[in-house]
Amino acid sequence: MFFYLAKIYACICWRVQGVFGVNLRGLGFALRLIRADRVLSVMGVKMYFNHKVATSYANPITGIWNEPETHLLLNHVIPLLPAEAAFIDVGANVGEMVADVTRHKNIVKIIAFEPVPECARAIRETLSLNGYKNYQVIEKLAGEKTASVKFSTDGRNSVGSSVYSAESAGSASEVQMTTLDSETAGLPAHAVLLIDVEGYEPAVLKGGARFIREKQPLIIFEYNAISKKHYALSDIRKILGDGYAIYRLRPDGRLDQEMGNTWNCVAVPGKTVFETICGDIIVNAAGSKSV
Repeated sequence: MFFYLAKIYACICWRVQGVFGVNLRGLGFALRLIRADRVLSVMGVKMYFNHKVATSYANPITGIWNEPETHLLLNHVIPLLPAEAAFIDVGANVGEMVADVTRHKNIVKIIAFEPVPECARAIRETLSLNGYKNYQVIEKLAGEKTASVKFSTDGRNSVGSSVYSAESAGSASEVQMTTLDSETAGLPAHAVLLIDVEGYEPAVLKGGARFIREKQPLIIFEYNAISKKHYALSDIRKILGDGYAIYRLRPDGRLDQEMGNTWNCVAVPGKTVFETICGDIIVNAAGSKSV
């Protein structure tokens, strides 16, 4: 019963937000009342609902994605890759992104970094539901070094778990940190890297310096109000170098360089297939396609 009540309330919340721009309170509370796991159908993909981290499913419980613009980008880029590719998701949470990319036959390897055990379990269950086998779910943080670090979690609310909030969080615990360079050997020719780690993105990139240099992946990274407390885009440009161009990911899944209001950004490696593919969705300030 609580599942269906939460689903109905979630639909109401998103409709009110979409029409009136008002965020209703109480959705997290409604989700936390659910006491059983389920299988969701989200945009034609199966997704495992782990009630122990229920607040991660605010949109998927209604059948839509939490970040539709990122899915639009991935579903544009991945089918156009000319060869087999890997998808690396750092801060994968309950596996929303990995669930969607399983539909693409040219994604032959998935690596998901997720230190919260119940979220990691949800990812494995989702990949199994979709028949995907060649994956690694690494229950560690990705960062700049191999170490044991403090990491905050909030019980059933895994959204926003962070290294930076660990100092003030009563639920902080010790978790293992690894690096992209340590975990990405033997990948196929092309790679798409997604990073959502609440402001820790520069450390993840520094720990993947060799991987980035050798594979020149397409990099999608979070850059919003939380991120801006910890780094600036100039820090990312310095890490990646002149070989990458950085764009804002727009709500319609296209790219521009209007950086005043961002949620996710995309770093496109120059002189690669990603530059060619992304050229089709880059628009100028007036909203027309760049040429």
